[in-house]
Amino acid sequence: MESKSTKRSYALAVTLVLLVFSLMGNVLLYTLYLKNGMDRGVENGKQIVRAAEGAKRHVASVMDGTAGLLEAVSPEERASALYRLGLSLRDADLLAEFTETAVKISGEDAAAERRSASDFILSVERSFGDIANGAGVLTAAERKEILAIRAAYEQMQGILDKFDTSAGDNKSFLIRLQNGGGGWAVIGGQLLDAMSGFGAAGEGQ
Repeated sequence: MESKSTKRSYALAVTLVLLVFSLMGNVLLYTLYLKNGMDRGVENGKQIVRAAEGAKRHVASVMDGTAGLLEAVSPEERASALYRLGLSLRDADLLAEFTETAVKISGEDAAAERRSASDFILSVERSFGDIANGAGVLTAAERKEILAIRAAYEQMQGILDKFDTSAGDNKSFLIRLQNGGGGWAVIGGQLLDAMSGFGAAGEGQ
């Protein structure tokens, strides 16, 4: 018969083996948890970069289109500028998305007196629609409205220039973005402030 000490040795060995496998399982699960978290962080960061790039395209296109509209002296030139402005609206939702994401990440409470970025975009679209009904040289009221829009977009262009998307393929950079790394998310509040420069009812101030 095996001695009691031998049986205890076997039991201890089995216990140690089970403990090792348990620890290995926990390490594997934790590793998978970290990897999934990193993958989500990278995807979230990529979406922030995509939204930022779209926001920059939208702002640049609006600046170009409104400049053409201010210079238009014929129905053809006015129509061409309005066409460019229409194209710029394809990326308008990305400006709203980038702004609202930044505000959320920063933890800033969007003050009640400030419109959301989406409401601002709707006001701009409505203004472009109203102006599209005219022809030839802008009226004084239309020019005032376009200048108010340009003033807001010029501010936003300067703010968006602070956000560098050139590191958009760097995983560490992307993960930091979703956590507001580097303090970039304050841009959200700054963009909302710039948007407030255009009348809340969609009318130039």
